[in-house]
Amino acid sequence: MGRKAGGLGPSAWLPASFLLVGRKALRLSPLLQKRFLTDSFAPVRLLQFLVLLCVALSSARVCAAQTLTVSVVDMRTGEPHPGETVVVTYLSNPPSAVKLEGTTGTDGKANFHLPNPLPPQIVVDLADVKADFHLYPCYSFLPIETQRVMNEGLISCCVKGTQDCHCKFDDSQLKRWSHPPGTLVFPVRSPTWFERFWWRHGYWS
Repeated sequence: MGRKAGGLGPSAWLPASFLLVGRKALRLSPLLQKRFLTDSFAPVRLLQFLVLLCVALSSARVCAAQTLTVSVVDMRTGEPHPGETVVVTYLSNPPSAVKLEGTTGTDGKANFHLPNPLPPQIVVDLADVKADFHLYPCYSFLPIETQRVMNEGLISCCVKGTQDCHCKFDDSQLKRWSHPPGTLVFPVRSPTWFERFWWRHGYWS
């Protein structure tokens, strides 16, 4: 015997063991059939079930789409850098600076959950680089287009004209670093003795 899914379409006739959600039919377990089809509070329970289902599905899609991964690698050896503090900054709506911090794991990666909709740009940096000079930043200090990172992935390379970068990149290095969608690669290297001396005396470039 068929049962009409009220409010879901003028001709949406389904067997009693199915439930129409949007354009998809879900099979109900015997227990749910008994609750929804015989209980006097079935309409209320059905509404609660649908709301929870929609929230769960929407949350899963948002979380999967908004995860940013920052991968810190040595530009000379390609080895990951664990234990580095990564800072992601962006403007929220209404305008106010939001700062996220994360620490890279053994694989040199730190994950961040960005809001939906995505902020147009993000600024990413390593918190301790300018404090103890243990790494030379071969990444860019400039704002990055968030959507581009999420769609294509990106290698953040410093540019000599904007921050007096002393890092040389070649095609073999760029091909070696994997940057799938949602991943931002941050290349670094060990500073020279002269660079450490220069920075400690206030000549950071």
